[in-house]
Amino acid sequence: MRNLFSTTLLALSLTACGYTPLYAPMAGGAASAHKVQVGTVEMGGSKLLPGERRPAQRIAQKLRLDFPDQAATLDLLDVNIHEQTATLAVEKTATTSRAEIIMQATLTLTNPEGKVLLRTQVSASSAYNVEESPYSTEASKNFSRLTAADNIAAEISRRIALYYAHPIAAPTPAELAPEQSKKHKP
Repeated sequence: MRNLFSTTLLALSLTACGYTPLYAPMAGGAASAHKVQVGTVEMGGSKLLPGERRPAQRIAQKLRLDFPDQAATLDLLDVNIHEQTATLAVEKTATTSRAEIIMQATLTLTNPEGKVLLRTQVSASSAYNVEESPYSTEASKNFSRLTAADNIAAEISRRIALYYAHPIAAPTPAELAPEQSKKHKP
């Protein structure tokens, strides 16, 4: 009885403060799935092997599941992905024993007229073991890439849902450029 009372009190207090769940059917979160069309999802760099494009394909696949509609009147989502590999652990023999995939994605959401609604960056990382066997190292690296790609896709979906739940003004090109250092007079 006490738990029921406290749960009811909590639910009433949350609705009284204006709380609405992000993924509520009529709120901005879930409704964003019908407002966005997935455009290009590509890896940065021109000389990529076919296996290195797989994270972009995985992200595009996950995003198309979250945003299934395709129409010219929808907002367009473009994603550009960059990947780095970093060493995490080195043995006494100066060989790498653990490495990390760091994936960064820049997402741009534009309306049908071409105005940028949202531009932001997301990143994810995933570690893998470097084994003596090249096959097991490559398999671990590929699994790590796909794990980072899954995390990027989930974060992009969350950012889009948050944008539609609480739209903000997109930054101007001047705000996107790095600040120039100010000259001080003596």
